[in-house]
Amino acid sequence: MDLIASFGSCLSDCVANTLASRRGMKFCSKVLHNRSDYFVQTFIERRNPPSDLSFLRKHIREGVDTTFLELVHQNQVPETIGLHQVDCDVPFLERIERGDLSLLIADNFMDVASNLFEERATGHFYFSHSAQFDDETFERLFRWREYPSPFRSLSAFLTIFRWIHEKSPKTKVVFYAFPPVDDGVDRASYGRCREFAKLVTNQRMELRALLPWVRFLEAPVARREDIEPGIPDNWSHFTQAYYDVVTDRLELDLRAPTVATP
Repeated sequence: MDLIASFGSCLSDCVANTLASRRGMKFCSKVLHNRSDYFVQTFIERRNPPSDLSFLRKHIREGVDTTFLELVHQNQVPETIGLHQVDCDVPFLERIERGDLSLLIADNFMDVASNLFEERATGHFYFSHSAQFDDETFERLFRWREYPSPFRSLSAFLTIFRWIHEKSPKTKVVFYAFPPVDDGVDRASYGRCREFAKLVTNQRMELRALLPWVRFLEAPVARREDIEPGIPDNWSHFTQAYYDVVTDRLELDLRAPTVATP
């Protein structure tokens, strides 16, 4: 059975899950809560240590539910990265080392939507949730790490995709620039979505020649009716109908000929 995984947000997760169901693939790994710069510097270059759950637990507000904290941490350490809500016990890094992953669906949502904690004392950085800390504690221990520019973000993803290809040459990658949302709301993240998508569109031919095992695709702009209802302040979780459209287009693209991988 072919193995499929996701890297990014619910966009990649739901498209991978839908494609797995249609094609009888095993969904074996789901990497969430990893911005590209965190993944590169922590797991590839090994210059930034993984998040330290014990440090965070020492400083959170009393009585705060730590479920989300632990979930986020799970996806940012080597032992459990990628194991969230999948029927598999092989972490993502080990899966890549094994070289048996057929397809990875990825997107850049974290890069356009998620700020990272940076510890003032060490400079170590990772994703977490500021609401778990009181304001004084947060300001004393952390600062926000700036969003990567579109160029830096794309460069980091290219590093990730080259690393995957080096370790697992059979793995094909489908990469989506997270779509801007046409819901009448003005968000800074929408601007970052558009800027990144423009960069990828302008360089698509060069990118295909540079990394022929990666398909750089566009997800359709999400409309108000594509947004999943019932989630407060939601702009990044879409209906299954939207994910079905994205998967339909992906299946057409996967049938098209591609450049042979060297």
